[in-house]
Amino acid sequence: TQTATLTGGTATVTDSTLAVGTHTITATYTGDGNFNTSNGTDTHTVTATDTTTTVTTAPDPTDFGETTTITFAVTANPPGAGTPTGTITYQIDGGATQTATLTGGTATVTDSTLAVGTHTITATYTGDGNFNTSNGTDNQTVNAAQTTMTVTSFPDPSTSGETVTLTAAVQPVAPGAGVPTGTVDFVVTGANSVTLTGVPLDGSGVATTTTNALTVSGADTITGTYAGDGQYLGSSDSDSHTVL
Repeated sequence: TQTATLTGGTATVTDSTLAVGTHTITATYTGDGNFNTSNGTDTHTVTATDTTTTVTTAPDPTDFGETTTITFAVTANPPGAGTPTGTITYQIDGGATQTATLTGGTATVTDSTLAVGTHTITATYTGDGNFNTSNGTDNQTVNAAQTTMTVTSFPDPSTSGETVTLTAAVQPVAPGAGVPTGTVDFVVTGANSVTLTGVPLDGSGVATTTTNALTVSGADTITGTYAGDGQYLGSSDSDSHTVL
C-alpha cells in the first residue's frame, strides 16, 4: 500500500518498475470529514521494451595471432528505459554458436584464432522477458603477420668439406603471434656457391639443414629466405661464414 496526497482533488505518482504484463491499480480515497470514502480501479499494460544490439571489435585490423576484443552492447530503445540482462549468442562467419553473458548491458569476449581475411561477427540478444530480442553485426579484418628471421651456421669457421649446419629461425613480429609454417631456401654466395631449397620449418618455426659442399677457402654469405605461408609474411636474413 502506498499513499499520495490530493492537490485540487488530484494526486499523481510515477512508477518505472512494473514488469511486463497487465497490472490492476486499485485506489481508495480515505475521506476528509467533509467527503466520504470511495474506490477506483484501472488496468495498465506493460509491454517488453525494444532493444538495439551493437558489435564492436578492437583493435581492427589485427595481425594474425593477435588478440581482438569483441564487445556486445545491448541498450533499451528508447534509451533510459532500463538495462537489458541475459545473454548474447554470436557466430563468426556463420560458424559454431557461442554464448556471452551481459553485465550492465555489455558482454566482452576475446579471440586470437581468426585467420587472415575479413570476418563477419553476428550477434543476437535473446531477450530477458522485459526486453525484446535484437541483432547486430560487425566485421573484423585480420592481416598476415610480419616475420623476422635469424640465420646462423655452425661451426664457423669451418674447414674445407666439413659438415656445416645451417639454421634459420622464423618468428612473428609483435603484435602477431603463433608459429610460422612453410619452408626456407638457403643460398651460399662468395667463395662457395651452394643452394639448398625447401627446408621445412619445424614446430618451433626453425629450419635446419646441413651441407659439406663448402670446399673453397674464403668468406661466404649464407642467406635464408622465407616466402611466407598465407598467415605470415616472408622474411630473410644473412650470416657471414668463413671456410679455412
